[in-house]
Amino acid sequence: MKYLTKGKYLGSTNDKLELEGNLMMITSYWNCPDSDWHYHENSFFTFVLNGGCQEIRKGHTHETRPGDLLYFEKGIIHKNSNYTEYSRNFNLELSDKWLTDYDIQFQTGPADFALRKCDFKFLFIRLHDEFLNQDSASAVSMNNILLQIMGNKIHEISSGTPSWVPKIKEFLYDNWAANFSLKELAAVLDVHPVTISKNFTRYFGCTLGEFIRKYRIEKALYMIRTTHLHLTDIAFTCGFADQSHFIRTFKKYTGTLPLHYRKI
Repeated sequence: MKYLTKGKYLGSTNDKLELEGNLMMITSYWNCPDSDWHYHENSFFTFVLNGGCQEIRKGHTHETRPGDLLYFEKGIIHKNSNYTEYSRNFNLELSDKWLTDYDIQFQTGPADFALRKCDFKFLFIRLHDEFLNQDSASAVSMNNILLQIMGNKIHEISSGTPSWVPKIKEFLYDNWAANFSLKELAAVLDVHPVTISKNFTRYFGCTLGEFIRKYRIEKALYMIRTTHLHLTDIAFTCGFADQSHFIRTFKKYTGTLPLHYRKI
């Protein structure tokens, strides 16, 4: 079984940057063959910029696509297949010493390696932008973003969570572009609107409105990178009233503009 040491990936890497022992780099997979089972020396994140592949772990498979963010804990055995032509990833490889120095622990379950929380993805877009446009303040800025990433909570739904919480999460994921009132949402869930209003932030780490807007922007990440649709069409498809509102919201959460993100 192949063991990949620090900075080594199946594709070709370029534009490497080391920051306090952590590595950031762009990895390209031009005509990359299917891999055998392998594992890595260090834990790392992969943000998919272009293309994608089939990520396979024991008992779990995920089809990656642009805008996806995956976490690989060191030593996790996995393999990749069916690379899309011109696949390209932004990788962040973590140093054990850096994790120890900052007293950081970050773990996901076996089936949760593809991180769905929008905030993680938005922070990676900000990190990637700093990576591409470095100046004298970039080192401190990137380390600040890294600590935000590692300090971000994965809001898990436990056995003691009220039944309406997983129901509302599923409803919002399934109806992300729809417009509905709080009263209509409460009726679907058979719960009082006040219950949602008082407790949503507790379980999701943000307000209901923020959750909806963030998820719509996350959906837009894929559309911007994989289609030639005008931003107005993407805005309407993602449930925004107009292009200007979409652009403002995109900039608020990702730190960049949709057209800039399309060009990376």
